[in-house]
Amino acid sequence: MIKDSESKPIDLSGWLIMIFLCLVWGSSFILIKKSLIAFDYQQVGLLRIGISTLVFLPFIFREFKKIKAKEWRFIIIAALAGNGFPAFLYPLAQTHIDSGLAGLLNSLTPVFTFILSLLFFGAVFKWQKLVGVLIGLGGAVILILFGKGIGASENIQYALSAVLATIFYATSVNVVGTHLKHLNTLTINVACFTIIGIPALVY
Repeated sequence: MIKDSESKPIDLSGWLIMIFLCLVWGSSFILIKKSLIAFDYQQVGLLRIGISTLVFLPFIFREFKKIKAKEWRFIIIAALAGNGFPAFLYPLAQTHIDSGLAGLLNSLTPVFTFILSLLFFGAVFKWQKLVGVLIGLGGAVILILFGKGIGASENIQYALSAVLATIFYATSVNVVGTHLKHLNTLTINVACFTIIGIPALVY
């Protein structure tokens, strides 16, 4: 806890948590790249899902009680879009692009979240957000065409795999924000990883 110029207390815990999460989130792309040395992209995806599922298993019975029958269809969409497909698309992309570029392309998630929210989820249009979308899309095009780690044009399809993953992420964010926002994060994650994780572990 510190104080600003007006002697108001500033809680640094939020900033420290954010920095920690940034490091964890960013390092995932490096770990994916390293994992591809020993495993193929499908195995990496299955391991990511399976290990996460094992972490959430102890909470299954308690959290499932909080989900209504009509909400499961949205849980399934969120599970596949937010955890299932991206778990395979990023390792696939990183078989031909570097982890830094994958991480940068991941920043397109807010862009597609905004676009999908306008098209399908009834969000209110704002010019400021549109400017951000255009800047984000322009940056993505530059990264895909000229970014380090892509090289030859035939590798563009792998960069687009990462872009597709962000579209899936954006879909999940909108579904959760529109239909599941009354559920806590733990409940949603337990349900999502159970749906896709049990088959992954069996496989």
